[in-house]
Amino acid sequence: MKRHDDLTPLRMSMAGTHRDSPALSVTVLAVLLAFVIAATIFTTRANDQQAHLANESRTENVAATIQDRIELNHEIVEGVRNVFTLDPDLDRRSFHEVVERLDVPRRFPGIQVIGVAHLVADDELDAYADGTNAAAEAEDDLDYPDFVVHPDTGADQRLAIDYIEPQVGNERAFGLDFLSEPNRRDAAMLARDTGQMSVTAPITLVQETGEQRAFLLMLPLFREGESTATLRERRAAFEGVVYAAVRMGDLVDGALKEDPPGRLTIVDVASGEFFYGDESDLAAMGSPGPGDERVKQIGVASRPWSIAVDDDDRALSSVQRHVPVVTLVTGLLLAVLVAGLMATMRSARSRAMIYASEMTEELRSLSDSATDAIVSIDEVGRIVAWNRGATEIFGVEAVDVIGRAAEELVAPAQRPAFVGLCESVRSESGESQGRSTVTTCRRSGGERFPAELSMSRWEARGNDYLTVFLRDVTDRVEAQQRLVETSDMLLGVLDAATEISIIGVGLDARIELFNAGAERMLGYRADDVMGHGPDRFHLRTEVEARARELGIEPGFEVFVTKARGGEAETRGWTYVRADGSTLPVELVVTPRYDSAGRLRGFIGIATDVTERVAAQERQQLLLDQERDMVAKLREVDRVKNDFVSTMSHELRTPLTSILGYTELITDTMLDSLPTHGAGMVATIEKNAQRLLSLVEDLLSLSKIESGSLNRRRDPCDVGRLVDAACTAIAPSTSERGIAVDARIDDVARIHADGPQIERVVLNLLTNAVKFSPDGSTVEIEVRGSDDWVDLVVTDHGIGIPADEQQHLFTRFFRSRSAERNAIPGTGLGLTIVADIVDRHGGTIQVDSTEDVGTTVWVRFPVEAADDIAATETHEHHTTEELV
Repeated sequence: MKRHDDLTPLRMSMAGTHRDSPALSVTVLAVLLAFVIAATIFTTRANDQQAHLANESRTENVAATIQDRIELNHEIVEGVRNVFTLDPDLDRRSFHEVVERLDVPRRFPGIQVIGVAHLVADDELDAYADGTNAAAEAEDDLDYPDFVVHPDTGADQRLAIDYIEPQVGNERAFGLDFLSEPNRRDAAMLARDTGQMSVTAPITLVQETGEQRAFLLMLPLFREGESTATLRERRAAFEGVVYAAVRMGDLVDGALKEDPPGRLTIVDVASGEFFYGDESDLAAMGSPGPGDERVKQIGVASRPWSIAVDDDDRALSSVQRHVPVVTLVTGLLLAVLVAGLMATMRSARSRAMIYASEMTEELRSLSDSATDAIVSIDEVGRIVAWNRGATEIFGVEAVDVIGRAAEELVAPAQRPAFVGLCESVRSESGESQGRSTVTTCRRSGGERFPAELSMSRWEARGNDYLTVFLRDVTDRVEAQQRLVETSDMLLGVLDAATEISIIGVGLDARIELFNAGAERMLGYRADDVMGHGPDRFHLRTEVEARARELGIEPGFEVFVTKARGGEAETRGWTYVRADGSTLPVELVVTPRYDSAGRLRGFIGIATDVTERVAAQERQQLLLDQERDMVAKLREVDRVKNDFVSTMSHELRTPLTSILGYTELITDTMLDSLPTHGAGMVATIEKNAQRLLSLVEDLLSLSKIESGSLNRRRDPCDVGRLVDAACTAIAPSTSERGIAVDARIDDVARIHADGPQIERVVLNLLTNAVKFSPDGSTVEIEVRGSDDWVDLVVTDHGIGIPADEQQHLFTRFFRSRSAERNAIPGTGLGLTIVADIVDRHGGTIQVDSTEDVGTTVWVRFPVEAADDIAATETHEHHTTEELV
């Protein structure tokens, strides 16, 4: 088949008259050369001007695209911060689900990770790490790594990353201390001090495996309910940051994927460091300065960036770049042709056809170099020309489509519109000529794709032709669809928050956003309140009271005064529902800015706190009841102590008399009594002593609880007290065949209340003997030093079960072993011992194994009498002593 292209319909016809005059030939040739030179200069200057404008427009577009993408990333971080503002105790499962729904890797190229870093004091670091690891282990399917704050700087505070998504590939960032590196620290402190978004200088992420530079977007977190109106308050309320780590190379690739620039550099003006590109790229551009049309400066969180774009190779189309050359070549060819015609008329036509053919091939080459599809259609709608760009887009060679109906290029449903467009362009008005429209085309394999289409009409030798320009806009349509999906997702998040009221208000105090949670909470439909003010939702008395606090007139400014200053305000209000009922809420009002940092309105997020208020009221009621109960219990305890003390004193008198008479009988009349009479007297004495011991225990306990136990501080030899106690229990040990092994240091003296220390020794020794089997040994040891005196009593008796040892110092406690073996006792001995030891600044420990034995350690401080007296000036003293 014969090859066709855009120039096939054209034929060149040339005519001229032969002139023999050499002067005329020279004149004509000079005029043609002058025309060619002038045309070449004109087209070159026009191309330079167009390239200048194209470069300026291109730089503006690239800068705007990058800034829009960063603004979108800012909104994502803002959304995550709002989630933490609403729920400061958000668990890692919920955080993972929030970030996963955002589909960050696909929707927001460039964001490597979204996370949260919390401020932790150095002395709380270990406990915080344990808590973080415990929380992460509770969600073991999320594969959080071990939380270890790094690097270990030893500073007083750390700002450590403890929430991170996704985890895979970002493990090295988990636990990173932002305060350990200047760029990260400066950005975090700026966010803290301003309450606004901050951005770092160019950095390399700790998890970076390539060579990309990156930056962090940070927003501060403040403790719930604390004021952040001033710099001092913001610093006091600061508890961390929400951040996004953005790899600049990925961000540029994602933002400019559809139309990447030839050369691009992005420089942080403050530090002079490169985010993207390097010095060699700037040098290749000719080192453009601030006034160059290829340089554009943008502001990112008040930090200036310089963006330089060099698209000289793309500022003009392939055809436009060749226009001056083609003009010059064509002019020279025409000049040569005219000269040839002047030289000989016989070969004029053949020479003209040769030159025309060469020009045709040149123009065909230019057409084939275009990346867009260029297709020519004749009067009946058949394809007569097909360039290389059309072959690349549709996947079919020219030989296979020349002569076929052009409408087959579009999808069947779009064909009537395509035919109508062709007829409109061919009409006399030509109103559709050059106008772009988007349609659906088909490739050779049947695959459909969106294409931008425009047509132009032209004539050749009396015939009408159309040239169709087609561009594949699949990437552009997909990007637009992603933006629509992102918008839908954000709206879906707002509508899904049915338990939270979210209301957006413009600067004119008119409602612009009213989510499903607001509809549920307030009982209004969104359509009923859009364009109206939010004052209908508030009690007039509360608005007036707040206005007086602020010193302003009641109205809209009551809610947004602090937000206008860039500060989020959290405050309790009473909402008035559509039916007139009220409910308490906690309202957070924050400012809303556009991409240029201009204030555009305000967002109010309200949470129903009805249950919280009710719980606080119930808690206060229970607290009041508890205080009344405590007061009553204290009175009962006082009456009980008074009763025990009185009864103990009343019992001691007759018991002392009984013991006195028993001793008198034993000393003077025992030999005259019958044999069984002597045993009765011994039984009376034994039980009277036991009862007296019980009375003494109760009296001591009463004094301990009432705080009236006397404490003298005199030099006291613990060794002598042990000897006295061993002598006192000798009858009991002798009767049961129990040996007492006493080991006493020479230096065992303390400043203490002697009778009380004797009571400690006697109680411990009596217990050891009481719980030891007959024929065994009880060991008592006294060890002295410059600072301490240790008293250790060991028996080899029935021991104490391990699960009961925690109750040993509880009043009236009796172990199962003692009850099982019917060993008498009151359960007060160790309680009294522990209190006496504690009042002397000592310690007591018990180590016991059931059926093996028990060891009791008591340690008393060796303390000067003057020091002891100085510490007791606030205590009440009596003259009573323990017997």
